[in-house]
Amino acid sequence: MYGLLLKNLQEYIIQVYGEKKWDIVKEAFKLSVDEFPPKETFPEGQLVKMGKKAMQTLEMKDEEFYEGMGVYFVNLTKDLGFFAFLDKLGRELRDFFLNLDNLHDYLKFTFPKMKPPSFFVQDETHKTMTLQYRSKRRGFHFYVQGQTKEIAKELFGLKLTMNLQKQEVVFDTVICTYALEFDNNAYQRHIDSLASRKESSLPIRAATLFEMFPFCILFQ
Repeated sequence: MYGLLLKNLQEYIIQVYGEKKWDIVKEAFKLSVDEFPPKETFPEGQLVKMGKKAMQTLEMKDEEFYEGMGVYFVNLTKDLGFFAFLDKLGRELRDFFLNLDNLHDYLKFTFPKMKPPSFFVQDETHKTMTLQYRSKRRGFHFYVQGQTKEIAKELFGLKLTMNLQKQEVVFDTVICTYALEFDNNAYQRHIDSLASRKESSLPIRAATLFEMFPFCILFQ
């Protein structure tokens, strides 16, 4: 696990709840230092353990805590210079998710030990989206929820509702299915564009081909 996630937790607590609350969490977790360089690796389970201590200290439930942390992650990417990557993933939210796995593959050059999640758009309408999130890590489903809501707001100006429909474990992979509701008119434009392209590429008669290319052989 890279320090970027631990720094996210630390900065979220400090900025939202204050330095004193972070000191309590740090003391409870017996941290001698509180520097988490984004590109440095840390024990895989450290974030979940620190998260439990933080929730006990702040008297918060996991959905509220991790969703808030996910929201703050988007602000952290601005401070660390990663937000420009997010901004290049597409003009619409559906494009963002269709290209997100490509971004994670690209970031492996910067974070070679990264264990990236995967996102898959399972279904869409002009008002909804069914999104799958797959990861080797457990306990991050509300974190993703917060990230998605904030990205929809910051990048696309969308008000989005997002609910976890189902969570299952297949071998060593956690698969979470979310129901998203938002203005997804980009999907309708995509469908209209496909229909237009299909109409413009309708089959033509063989006689027309022979008129255009009189010296040719046509194979059926």
